[in-house]
Amino acid sequence: AAPAPPPTPEPTPITLRKMKLDDLFAIFTLGSEVYAPHSTIRRVWTEGVVASFFITDADRCIVAETKDGVLAGFVLGTVMEKPRWCYGYVAWMGVNPRIQRGGVGRTLFEAFREAAMERGANMLLVDTQRSNTPAVGFFHKLGFAEDEDSAHCYFTMQMPHAEQAGSSAAPPRKRQKKEAPAKPTGGKSRLPRKRVRR
Repeated sequence: AAPAPPPTPEPTPITLRKMKLDDLFAIFTLGSEVYAPHSTIRRVWTEGVVASFFITDADRCIVAETKDGVLAGFVLGTVMEKPRWCYGYVAWMGVNPRIQRGGVGRTLFEAFREAAMERGANMLLVDTQRSNTPAVGFFHKLGFAEDEDSAHCYFTMQMPHAEQAGSSAAPPRKRQKKEAPAKPTGGKSRLPRKRVRR
């Protein structure tokens, strides 16, 4: 008889929250450990990278921690708005090697996807080295499509419209047209103040 498959690991109890200033060193340390086998990735992973995401995209940088306060994983991402479309980009992601296979990575990804959809993203992008086989397999399982013609893997995932997904996320925001400056009528002219949606 064929041996029984190994039991499915139980999900690791974790708490998700936004990254805080106090997390920067712990995230950098964990990332250095996770990326150590991949020299190309490790070379560009610096304290400055973590700090820059905290400054510019704190709402889309999420950490997972255990009930004992141990850092279980992190995802650092951003949302980029273009004239006709908006996409979320998973820039960095790492899971504590001592807690892997407990669903931490998938939970972090789902949290980032929700944050990106709330911002209006209709696509997700992620990339990694093809030699990083665990990451490549992970993104395949999540349903990403891959560009197979490159030594560097690029993955994309289309996201449904907010109404189709049953989510409270807003649809992508339309880019506002620039108002033409008012023609001077003598003396000092004032341009109409434009309201910017945030």
